[in-house]
Amino acid sequence: MQKLPVGIQSFETIRGDSYVYVDKTDLIFDMVSTGKSYFLYRPRRFGKSLLVSTFACYFEGRKELFQGLKIAKAEGNKPEKEQWVSYPVIRFSFSGGSYNSPEGLEDILNNEIKRSAARLLPEGTVIPGETLPVRFANLIESLYRFCGKPVVVLVDEYDKPLLDTMVVNKAQEERNRTLFKNFFSVLKDEDQYLKFVFFTGVTRFSRISVFSDLNQLRDISFTDPYSSICGITEDELQQVFEDEINAMGRKYNETYDLTVQKLKRMYDGYRFSANGINLYNPFSLMNAFMDLKYGSYWFSTGTPEFLIKKLNSSSPNF
Repeated sequence: MQKLPVGIQSFETIRGDSYVYVDKTDLIFDMVSTGKSYFLYRPRRFGKSLLVSTFACYFEGRKELFQGLKIAKAEGNKPEKEQWVSYPVIRFSFSGGSYNSPEGLEDILNNEIKRSAARLLPEGTVIPGETLPVRFANLIESLYRFCGKPVVVLVDEYDKPLLDTMVVNKAQEERNRTLFKNFFSVLKDEDQYLKFVFFTGVTRFSRISVFSDLNQLRDISFTDPYSSICGITEDELQQVFEDEINAMGRKYNETYDLTVQKLKRMYDGYRFSANGINLYNPFSLMNAFMDLKYGSYWFSTGTPEFLIKKLNSSSPNF
């Protein structure tokens, strides 16, 4: 049995500690090679944070983590001076934090500005600016000047500060929306200093001007070429997890084909574009293999809390 990365969202940990990794790096290379700014939304527990972590490691030029993966061959076909170039990476993650207070979102944004400056700029560098958007713009320009390379901005779970406050704290939700508008709209004016921008979330809030003002973001959520960038395809299941499938079959005294059929019935319920590939939920599949049990894993941990709150606050007529 392979080491299964249940609950692990760090590409560095998965590769460094020899956990199984379903190789999506050909799609990552294609995104980097053909575009600059992207947005992707997927359900919870679908590997978005791992994807963000993989982008971070790639743009940091961490060649050793990608040995044997599809992207290594593609990168090797580039001119030598363009291979595994290291760029300054700013990475925002909103999966943690308390967003029902006026300081919650501000603290996350401010702390990442401080961490990025401490990690990438000379010791003691202070990013000037009286407001968060101004400090963010100054950070990007400072990194560009000091590193001599354009900046990468990765934003994971962008919508959590809004989902956490939706229904239960409308005033704070609106404050968080406004802060997002002012903060991330900076990216449009800073475009000349940017190498790559990537946002993820579980939904798309059309009223947030990060999507209206930042109109260079390409939404790939329901496009055929990237429909399988998160999740596990049928081919990947049988190529990567053959031993795990056989182990499930032995426990339940099933043939290989019958085990695959049961896994498909339980976990292959997703397709994200009209002509896209059917996908297994990776969280459910990994847990099933870990426990050797057909369980409802996503339902018990991935059900969106904001949806439950919305339903509880409504009086639907059926």
